[in-house]
Amino acid sequence: MKEQTIVLNVMEGMPGEVLERARDYTIRKDDRGMVRATFQNPSMEEAAVKMTLTGLNPGAVFEISIGRQVQSLQFKKANSAGILETKWIIPENSVLQVCEVKSRKTDR
Repeated sequence: MKEQTIVLNVMEGMPGEVLERARDYTIRKDDRGMVRATFQNPSMEEAAVKMTLTGLNPGAVFEISIGRQVQSLQFKKANSAGILETKWIIPENSVLQVCEVKSRKTDR
């Protein structure tokens, strides 16, 4: 199984800007400044991704969906230091989406 580890400070970068891009993933800020990450696994075996995002607002909420036809939907929350640490298994020929949906500091 292929495994990627990504550590990224999302405090840098303006709304609409790509923060990091590689062949199988893109991490960017949308027009509202919310973080969006897309990971693709085009292979015929499972892949794993360990992601640490720092510089977030404490308690920021992320929606995580796996699969081209959203097979599962979960929510994760940044800790009180503004850090989100996750590890995901991406099934073969699937996509993982990690989208910030609520920032405690700006959306009350």
